[in-house]
Formats: sequence, C-alpha cells, structure tokens
Amino acid sequence: MPPEPDSSSGPKSPRGSFARWIPAGILVLALLARLGFLLTVAHPELRSGQFFFPDGSDEADYHQLAVQLVERGVYALSADGPATAKRTPGLPLAMAGLYVLGGPDPRLAVLWVLLGSLGVVAMAGLLTRQLGAGPRAGALAMLGAALLPTLVFTSAGIWSEPPALFLALLGLYFYQEAFLRDVERSEAPLALAGLALAASYLHRASIGPVIVLLGLHASSLAWRRRQVRPLAVFVLLTALPILAWGARNQTVFGHWMLGNTESSAALWGANNPVTAGLEAPVPGPDGTYDRSREAAAGAYRGSWIPLSYLPVQAPPGISEIERQRWFSEQVRGFVREHPGAFLGLLVGKALRVLTAEPLAPSILGESPSRRRLKWAVAFVERWFLLLFGGWGLLSLARQKHPLLPTYGSFLLGSLAVVGIAYVNARIFLPVSILLLLPAALACDRLGARLEARSIA
Repeated sequence: MPPEPDSSSGPKSPRGSFARWIPAGILVLALLARLGFLLTVAHPELRSGQFFFPDGSDEADYHQLAVQLVERGVYALSADGPATAKRTPGLPLAMAGLYVLGGPDPRLAVLWVLLGSLGVVAMAGLLTRQLGAGPRAGALAMLGAALLPTLVFTSAGIWSEPPALFLALLGLYFYQEAFLRDVERSEAPLALAGLALAASYLHRASIGPVIVLLGLHASSLAWRRRQVRPLAVFVLLTALPILAWGARNQTVFGHWMLGNTESSAALWGANNPVTAGLEAPVPGPDGTYDRSREAAAGAYRGSWIPLSYLPVQAPPGISEIERQRWFSEQVRGFVREHPGAFLGLLVGKALRVLTAEPLAPSILGESPSRRRLKWAVAFVERWFLLLFGGWGLLSLARQKHPLLPTYGSFLLGSLAVVGIAYVNARIFLPVSILLLLPAALACDRLGARLEARSIA
C-alpha cells in the first residue's frame, strides 16, 4: 500500500480538517446510540433516577460483588453470604474502585461499561489502521462498531463484555505492535499486551483460548529470533494476574481454579443430551410451551437451555465448588459417552452461526413479533459480517499480510469459544468485532472500485 502523503506542512484543506473530526463524530454517535437504548429499552427507569436489577441477572451479581468488596472486604454475593468464585473479579474490582469514590451507585458501573464500549469503537478504527488501511476504512470500522446491535445491547447495563472486549483488542494491538518491531523495541508493547490480556481474562475467562494461541505464536517467534526475554516478559505479565486469582481460590476454597464456577454450569447447559437431541427436555411447569415439540423441531440443537430443562439435576445441598466440579464432570461424561452426538452438536452450533437463530420461545418467553424482529436484526448483522469479513480476510491472505497470523490466532481462539460454549450473540461478540475490521477493509475496497468506475 503506498504511503500516505505527508500532511505535516503546507496548507490544510477544509476537507482534510473535516476528516479529522470524523472519528470524534462517530464516538458521539456511538454514545447517543447507547444512551438511547439504555434509557428506552434496557433501563427506562433511569429516566426517573432509579435502577432496577432483573432477578437473577448478571448485573445484580456484579453489583453485589463490588458492594461487598467495598463494605466487607469480601468477594461475596450478599451481605451475610460466604466468599464466592461465581464470577471472575475483573469487572467487580473496577466497579468497587468507582464505588469507593462515588458510593455504591450502579449508575457508575453503567458508565464504566459504556466507556468500555466506546473504547471498543475507538480500537476498531485503530486496529483497522494498524492493518494498513486508510482513514476511510478506519472510519467505516468505527461506524460499524458504533452501531453494531450486539455491542449496543451489551453496553446498556452492567455487563462484562464491553470492557473485556476493549482490553482484549488493546492487547491485540500492542501484541501486533511488538510483532512489527525489531527485538530490541518489542518488550514494552509485549508487556502492555500481557497486562491487557490478563485484565481481559479476569473480566471474561473465555479469552483463554486466544491467550494460548498467542502464547504459541510468541514462542515460535522467540525461537526464530533467538530471543527468549521478550517471550518471558509477555508470558509473565499475562500469567501473574491470572495466577493470583487462582491462588486466591486455592486459599479460600482449597481448589486451584483459574476461571469461575458459573462457567461449568453454562457449559453443561449447552453440551448435554437435550441440546444434542438425544433426550427430551423436562416438560414445562405451566404448559405454556410444548418443550417436546420444540425439541423435535430442533429448537434446542446447538443452543443453550436452562438447567431446569435437564432430566438430571445437581445434588441438593452441595457447595459452590462441589457444584462446579459436578457440572464439569457431566460435560466430560457426555463427551466421553456420546462422541458422535457431540460432533453433531458442534455441527448444530455451526449452523446456528449461519442462521443467527435465537433461543427457543420457551427460553426467551417473548412475543413472536419481538422474537422475529430480534432474529431479523441478528441475521442481517451476522451475514454482513460473514460475507464482507470473509472477503476482507481473503484479501489479507492474498496479500500475505504480516499481521494475518496474529489476527487469525485471535479470531480462531474466539471461534473456539463459540464451539465450546454456544452460539449466543454475547458469546459471538468478539468474533463479530474481529470480522467487522476486515469487513471495513472490503467495503473500503468496494467503494474505491465504484469511485473508479464512476470516474471512468
């Protein structure tokens, strides 16, 4: 790609000055979109100065964890509850810092998540430019991130996805900066990459496969360059914060655990005989939905279901750690006993990637019209990203782009999580963002071709 003309000297055109304001304008648009969704759909009670937590929601968990950290110095879910490892501590720790300064007001947490989401928009433009694209492609990537429905949704409340994704993209940016530099100047960006990836992991441990793939890439790079020190810096600064969380769990529970206890239940909800089509779900308690008919129609295949749908239930009265181990063993047992069904389940998840199908009506409990609307939005979003993102990735591969191995490792690791877990819009969000950037490259190239034809 030819270098851009030097604009450091000489008169600046009005058009060039206007272009410099485009990223700021897109960030304002992103802010307005998020505030609009927050105040009209997610939490309309905020307009009257209140904030309500839906029963059993992620938002309530994160808020309570932060409150108990501030008030009792204990990582717990209630004022008189025991220590927990239900959630990794990244978001609650950040929220606790805000609560120390401004009191336990959940609106501060909403603001923090919103800022993380705006950071994702900014990183979309920065990473697109890092791939060698021009200002227009960077602006297109930012615009896509600003209006991406899934990102807007997760930005309107206390959710871990936006800050975790911002930190992950920040880690990717610094890692690629180190890759582009010579050995002598690579340690500082690798150190920042390690810290950012560790912080992202502590927000959402699902970035674990990405960290493993980047670690393998860094190892091969260190071998080729005959330099171990940069690799050691990256590995240590990535691992130490994560190991500190594991050491805390060992001290509190006597169990060395680097993730959280909620993840095993989520995996069992997605990888079980019902979602694989081997067994019928438990009948609904009120008869509103015919779960057997839904199952026969494939509504649960490759999806996630509430644990109450499963014929086998966790033993009552067991501890949090025992519960986590029990769910983990159920998943392992299912894969061992039904390898063919598990492979079929992976096929079902792949099909849901293509169809963007939402959860079954009995799970969502929504009106048919609202469900169809959400499905239509998700379907358009998914296929735009698959088509144009695939085109952009193919172009990078044909160019033998030097950053394709690192970018591809990040994308493959994020896709692996979808296969391990389930095809939920929130789980798929990192993949969506990573497809969005090459999609912006493809749209920019398409625009350039159309301009050339119009001139000709």
